[in-house]
Amino acid sequence: SALLYLVILFAAAFLMLLLAYFVQRRNNQATQDSWNLSKEQLAEENRKLTEKNEELEVRLAVMEDQRDRAYRQIDELEKQYNDAAGLGHLLDTELQCWYDFWGLETSFQEENYEDCAEFFRLAYYSNYSHIPETESAQRRARLIYETLLELGYLAEDDPAVFVP
Repeated sequence: SALLYLVILFAAAFLMLLLAYFVQRRNNQATQDSWNLSKEQLAEENRKLTEKNEELEVRLAVMEDQRDRAYRQIDELEKQYNDAAGLGHLLDTELQCWYDFWGLETSFQEENYEDCAEFFRLAYYSNYSHIPETESAQRRARLIYETLLELGYLAEDDPAVFVP
């Protein structure tokens, strides 16, 4: 009876070891399957991230191109603005010349020769001639200047030298 008892205990231990072996094997298989599934999921996630990265790189290239075009437009607009500002300054200067010249003509018509002489003195000391560059305006200013010389309001050695 003790021998039978030992055989039963030995058989029970053997069955438990066999059962533990199969449970361990099944757990290893489940872990392996889970690992394989995780690798597949990681590969899929990696593929999706790679696609997303490529899409973002394309969008970045498009945005950089748009930025570069915007900078070129800004440069062109700044150039146009500076050109327009320069032209505006030239037009303002020319308009001021005409106003000054019309003032000279008005003073001359009213026989206010002192103002006319002062006009030529001011023109001598300023940065611009006060006389428009048209041929007719230059001729008329020369005529007024010579008349002032003849009338004695300007002298030949006067610093108000007329230089057309």
